[in-house]
Amino acid sequence: IALPFGTESTQTTVVSALGRMAKRCSEEATLWYAPFADVENPVVEEDTNGLTVNWKMPRKQAVIPSLFNVAQWGGYPLKILSSYRVFPSSNNEGPQLLTTDGTLSVRFPIRRIPAGRGLTVGEPIPQLPAQTSWANEPGLIELAIKNTQSGRSMSVHESVKGAIAEFYEVAKLQTEPNSKLRCFYTAGGSELFDVATHGLLSQSLKQSEVDDGSEDPQLVSLGWRIDPYDGSLGVPKDDGLRRALSVMAVASCFSASPRIRLYGALAQASLAAERGNNFLKRRRGAIKTEPILLEPLLGIRKGLFSLTQVTDVDPVIAGWQSEIRCYGDAPAWLLANNQTFDLCFTLREKAASVLAVESGFDLGFAKGENVNELTIVPGLGRYLLNYFPADKGLCVINVQPPTWVSNLPLTALPPKYTEVRL
Repeated sequence: IALPFGTESTQTTVVSALGRMAKRCSEEATLWYAPFADVENPVVEEDTNGLTVNWKMPRKQAVIPSLFNVAQWGGYPLKILSSYRVFPSSNNEGPQLLTTDGTLSVRFPIRRIPAGRGLTVGEPIPQLPAQTSWANEPGLIELAIKNTQSGRSMSVHESVKGAIAEFYEVAKLQTEPNSKLRCFYTAGGSELFDVATHGLLSQSLKQSEVDDGSEDPQLVSLGWRIDPYDGSLGVPKDDGLRRALSVMAVASCFSASPRIRLYGALAQASLAAERGNNFLKRRRGAIKTEPILLEPLLGIRKGLFSLTQVTDVDPVIAGWQSEIRCYGDAPAWLLANNQTFDLCFTLREKAASVLAVESGFDLGFAKGENVNELTIVPGLGRYLLNYFPADKGLCVINVQPPTWVSNLPLTALPPKYTEVRL
């Protein structure tokens, strides 16, 4: 017979075997009667490299969601910080863990991408005309990532706006089965990829704006579906789901909201848990070989979530993390000029305007080519550059960082949507 919990069966045809089963039952009785951890209302502590999430348990001993354990075996190095106990039995979701002190604390590696577009060194690389059809989600994902680059053309920016407007023309509201709220994907999971893509497009637009802390409604609606116990979304685990989770995970890193970034971390944990669960099944002999899984945007996710998969980190990550950032729609980039940098940007018309620049260190400024007047309004980590151009077109303002600043990121090639199978 099988124990009331686990995947192992036990022969009880002799007295000694029955005794062993009784001993095993007594060892695991605490697990059988323990409640599942309540992970609905976390207290989130954030920093630039991750989230530390804390929950208060309903009892001193509660079952820890298998997602937090199994994801570690799948390449996502999250860590359970609170004390816990591991039980001998495993179920189909892997080993079972129990809290020991009434708290659950988990560290999720996830790098927040700051507001503003990160300035990179080097002229913008020419880009092909943007693809805006919702019949081609990979093209829209590339469009969104291009829109986060400081030197991207205004046509890219306008194409993102057009794609978002088109989404609301063709998408249909549905009833989300868990919350009963209205959203743009079906109960069966259809359109999840589209909704995640919309979330990334929207976040790319917000990179040009001062972050007001608002949450993207499409990313919120995706967060409603994630089961924090096993990472499932209540739909079949297939390539479409992995695409949606991957895009959702990347899009969440642009959000100032800890809740949205936690949704993104759970999405990445769900991706890793599927791989980790297959590894554990093979290790205990339940399967002979691990299935090959689709990994969209792996180079980007590796850089954002510290994944352990062997692959190169996408160079676009360095630009996203640049320590000099700007706001506004105009294309902007840096060119090295001896020990300083020229901040180059293009204007469509001759008019007085303001360019907001942020940095983690002090900056000096001087007017350059095509700038007649320049007034600097300094703030805490932010400078407002009030300028009047001599004419429309290319303008230059010289930026003078501290002498020890020498590692600003280089302009990367236009990003591509990539998928690999591992």
